[in-house]
Amino acid sequence: MPKAFKNILIGSTLTEGSDEIVQAALALARSTGATPHLVHIMPPLPVQTRLPAEYRTGAEETWFEECKQELNDRLTAQARRTGLIGEGPSGVLHFEIGTPHRVLETLASTLQADLIVVGATERSRHVLGLGSTADRIIRKAP
Repeated sequence: MPKAFKNILIGSTLTEGSDEIVQAALALARSTGATPHLVHIMPPLPVQTRLPAEYRTGAEETWFEECKQELNDRLTAQARRTGLIGEGPSGVLHFEIGTPHRVLETLASTLQADLIVVGATERSRHVLGLGSTADRIIRKAP
């Protein structure tokens, strides 16, 4: 007998194009009784933007905090738009900062996720296939 899913981790780019992926993973979670975990990962500030203290104006931190808040708001909006939160059983939202494939691997391990769902890549007329994050997850996640 197949093992029942308990936790499904869904990585999202927060675009409307990723709504299909979230909805498919949500349908799978609901059909198996699993808890869906929607996550968006914001990359850290590049090293070169971290200025020495004597050059900082505070604007960098303010800008970074504003970006985090906007992305967190977009995560909540996507969860509502796709039905992950709202009426019925709700999923869990995670907003993380780091390298996407590494954060997904760590979060999957912490949650003891049975499945990780991410899009292959953002759709384009010219490119179809796996993106680097999906490829790394396939190769490295337990």
